Amino acid sequence: MGLPICIPPGILPDLCYVWAEFNHDSDRNPAYPGFFGQPSVVYRGRIAPGEEVTLEPIGHGHPSGDNGLVYPDLSGLSTALSIIESIRVVSSPF
Repeated sequence: MGLPICIPPGILPDLCYVWAEFNHDSDRNPAYPGFFGQPSVVYRGRIAPGEEVTLEPIGHGHPSGDNGLVYPDLSGLSTALSIIESIRVVSSPF
């Protein structure tokens, strides 16, 4: 099952990064026992027109969402890494 997103020709450069961020409210674990629980997981993949890529987790957001930074340490995350099974992006050739 997928969610198609159509981007008009000329918007994408020859090569770009696709980012995605997911979170589940109050998803607590021993490393993140507070009110907010585990932070969002940030995924990224590099793609060119006519290719496909599976996004990989590259870090997490701030535990309370205070800034737009991506923190690369995934070691304290547990169930947050299983909210999304996989993210596949397919780019049609232009």
